[in-house]
Amino acid sequence: MLLSNKLLYSLLICSLLYLSSTSGREESSWMKLVDIADSLQKERRFTESFQHWEKAYRLAKNETDSVKNWLLFKTLYAKGVSHNYEKEGIPYFEKAHPLLLYSRLDTSEQSTFFNTYYHFLGYNNRWDEALPLAHECAKLRASLNEDPPLAYLSAIHDVAFINNKIGNYPEAIEYYQQSIDGYIKYNGPMDHDVALGYNNIAFNYGLVGMSNKQYEYYLKASEIWSSIELADNSYLMMIYGSLLRWQKQYGDVVAMEGLLAKIREVVDSKSKGWGSQNRLIQNKNDYENPALLLSYWKSCLDYHLLKKDVQGIQNYLDSTSRFIRNLPKKPNDEVLEYWNNAYSVLGEVNADMGNHVEAIRSFRSGLSQMGQYGYGGALEHSHAKLAKSLMATGQLDEAGKQLQEAFSKNKNRANLPSFHTLSAELAEKRHQPDSVRYHVRKTLASLIGNDELTNDFTQLTSSSFSGRVNRNYIASLSANGHHLLRLYRNANLTDDLQNANHLFTLALDMLNIYYLGGPYTDVLADMQTAIHFGLLECQTLMQQEDTSSLAVLFEKLENNRSQHRWKKFIKHAPSNSATVPDSLRDAEEEQRQLIVFYKQQLANVEKDSLQGKRANQWRAKIHTCEVALASLEEQILALNDRYMLLSQGMVTTRTLQKELPKHVSMLRYMLTDSGAYVIRIDRSSLKLFSLGKTDVLEPLVREATAQLRARSPDYYATATKLHASLLGSDVLNGLHRNLIIVPDGMLHQFPFEALTDTAAPSGFLLHDHTISYATSPSLWLAQRGLRHNRTRSFVAFAPTYAGVAGDERSATPLRLSGATNEAETIAKMLDGYVYQQNHFGKQDFLKEAPHYSLLHLAMHADVQEDDSEHSNFHFGDGSKLYAYELYGMKLQANMAVLSACNTGYGTFQKGEGVQSLATAFTYAGVPSLVMGLWSLPDASTSGIMVDYYRQLIDRKHKHTALATAKTNYLKRVAHESELQHPFYWAGLVVSGDIEPIHSQSSLWYWVVAVGTVLLLLIVFGIRLRKQARTNKILTN
Repeated sequence: MLLSNKLLYSLLICSLLYLSSTSGREESSWMKLVDIADSLQKERRFTESFQHWEKAYRLAKNETDSVKNWLLFKTLYAKGVSHNYEKEGIPYFEKAHPLLLYSRLDTSEQSTFFNTYYHFLGYNNRWDEALPLAHECAKLRASLNEDPPLAYLSAIHDVAFINNKIGNYPEAIEYYQQSIDGYIKYNGPMDHDVALGYNNIAFNYGLVGMSNKQYEYYLKASEIWSSIELADNSYLMMIYGSLLRWQKQYGDVVAMEGLLAKIREVVDSKSKGWGSQNRLIQNKNDYENPALLLSYWKSCLDYHLLKKDVQGIQNYLDSTSRFIRNLPKKPNDEVLEYWNNAYSVLGEVNADMGNHVEAIRSFRSGLSQMGQYGYGGALEHSHAKLAKSLMATGQLDEAGKQLQEAFSKNKNRANLPSFHTLSAELAEKRHQPDSVRYHVRKTLASLIGNDELTNDFTQLTSSSFSGRVNRNYIASLSANGHHLLRLYRNANLTDDLQNANHLFTLALDMLNIYYLGGPYTDVLADMQTAIHFGLLECQTLMQQEDTSSLAVLFEKLENNRSQHRWKKFIKHAPSNSATVPDSLRDAEEEQRQLIVFYKQQLANVEKDSLQGKRANQWRAKIHTCEVALASLEEQILALNDRYMLLSQGMVTTRTLQKELPKHVSMLRYMLTDSGAYVIRIDRSSLKLFSLGKTDVLEPLVREATAQLRARSPDYYATATKLHASLLGSDVLNGLHRNLIIVPDGMLHQFPFEALTDTAAPSGFLLHDHTISYATSPSLWLAQRGLRHNRTRSFVAFAPTYAGVAGDERSATPLRLSGATNEAETIAKMLDGYVYQQNHFGKQDFLKEAPHYSLLHLAMHADVQEDDSEHSNFHFGDGSKLYAYELYGMKLQANMAVLSACNTGYGTFQKGEGVQSLATAFTYAGVPSLVMGLWSLPDASTSGIMVDYYRQLIDRKHKHTALATAKTNYLKRVAHESELQHPFYWAGLVVSGDIEPIHSQSSLWYWVVAVGTVLLLLIVFGIRLRKQARTNKILTN
């Protein structure tokens, strides 16, 4: 029995020893597999790593739960990662996440797990689930207190990105700014990640409707990326594309051309791995990513849309279609979005040109293609644009269906204002006034983010929009104002009129914020003219006789206009402010010289189709210099006291009335798309007059101008009708003799003094009023009374041209006898100098002109209507002085007389007025100009010019001197009816400062001084006589 017990005990011990050795062998096996799996995972061989983790997990089935959970976590983690961000990997992360407690990962490794997990979710559009994981990742990274905390900043950047995807745009901006602040602290401001943050902030500002902020941050990103060495220069292409699309909304064709040239430069110089390291591309699996090429084509499409180039757009659509159909695998939504955009652009350009049938076909084709390919992206804009074209063709029911589709598919609240505005338009066409008012209210509610908005819109203020400003918001406010204005005309409800007026005012305020201060674009001008018409019409309909409301309106309208010309003038005008630092002046001059050089090079190659690549390079350089120059000019202007005064206070009615001389009336004409108006201003009164419809007035102006230039005897009858339209009895009543005309639109090309009310030469306005012109009240205020101090007085440039004599100062360089005699005569009168040798050229002008206070150009000029910058003066040596070269000069003249053809004629640019050679002299700082509106007749012009200077020497004001010279001419030809035609004398007009060329103050100083001396002599003589009499009496 004892033996049996001992035997059993021995067998038990042996069994335990056997089991122990077996367990040791199993543990040894799975631990070896763990080591292998770890090594494979570090080499990113995730599929093989997963296989080893899985085997290790199976072998460790007898281990503790803690060990098994650890191995299971590692197995699931590896399996998930092996799916390379495809959706199939997500379930493994979902199962692994609860096991993180057993993962044995340190804090850094846990944050990596979360980072990978939320990236998987994000790349598969599960952003809501990704956000808390990103926050957890950032929290873990923050706890590590790393220096530098680049991984933490990257996680914060990702939190911002995910907020954007969810639609939390303000939160996205906040987190992007946090990441930027950190990157700047540790890497400095010129850093790639800083630029990436700026780019993404810009994108989100656009989504919340803050367009100017969007532009500001895109520029910041562009400045950095264009200044640093990039591992992947596709970033540059994408930021230039973003800026280009912003400029498309703003309407700046010139800026778009420069940006497109830069994009082409980047594309032409792309590296082999182009786009492979671009973190802005969502699809990480495509090495050669199709989105890059399609993004480039999208930029080209945007440019051709603004140029209204239908064929160019069709070509890019065809290329996009072929490219996407030939892709090796089914295109994703990111790629399909570019295709849909191409169809949309083609529809949009056709709609803009009034070809709505073709527009409808394009929109429907795009929607059909997207349906066939299963596109899951945004189509609401396509439905809305289709609805607009359907409305234009009278298909109202179908338009309503498409608008319903737009609302149902919309995921962005920022789209609601434009959709409700379209709905209001549809309701108006259906004669449903209550529905119109409903959608107007819904538009405003969506703009301010308050669905409880009442029907009293006058309670809204600019602050109600919380800083949101963009083109669509402005257009919505204006369009809905017009809806209400038309309702008022039909129903005569005062609330509609008051609400309409208030919406126009809000739209104007928003447009002022949106405007960047440079040249006006067609887009800005179109919005402006619609708003101005609304405000002027409301003012007329309200029948307000008090001048206070009109004074406020006048200020709003004037301060809403382009500041470009007067800012250019002010920068070159005399100033009492502190000296501008040499470094700024030198930098500005360098940029100007580069721009002139690059434009000259561009002119040499752009007409050669084989030089397209070279032309793009010059355009890109010009754009870079112009951006730099604009920044420098703003810095210089900030140091100018007169600029700061005008820019801060802008134009006020009180200031303008105070500055107007006695017995002077200013007539400010305003031609909107729908109605024409004039505001009459003098020192004590302000009145608004409606001139009827613009489409009635403009043909009359056009006809009179053509007849005037052609010396047609029919001109007098037309001019009489035009006189009645522009200067009706109401306008003339109380009008002072001296007039300052501020024209608008095509009125810039017409001389008012040539108007007649008698259908005959005897009734010219010249006989009753002395006229000068101003580009705008703000520029007139800036120009008035300015004086450059130059030691040299007068210089004339009257080149001697080879060939036969000509009778007009045209673009043809024929010999001008009258111009030569004119210059010589005037130079003798003013003790000046004449440059007339045929070897004298442009370079001599550039060198000598800045030293004189009076410039006189009696020569040929050539106006380029298609490109005003290339309008030019002809010199005797064959050289040409281009307008863009004058832009960069700082002339010191108090007056420039451009006694040449068409110097005041040029391309009319919406919002800016006429872009002429005279404009270039204004940019160069000349406060007073005499210019020609057509090809001036040499003989009569010469006589008028000599007489004009004779009157100036007699200290007459400039406008009075020119009017007197013209009147004297008419007296000389009183018996020659043909020569009395305004063609011979009305082509010269004076604009800007009208003060005498010699200071009146100095004249009065001498009069007072001499008078005082004479008085003292008389008093002294009387005393001497009295003294003599007294002495005589005493002697006697």
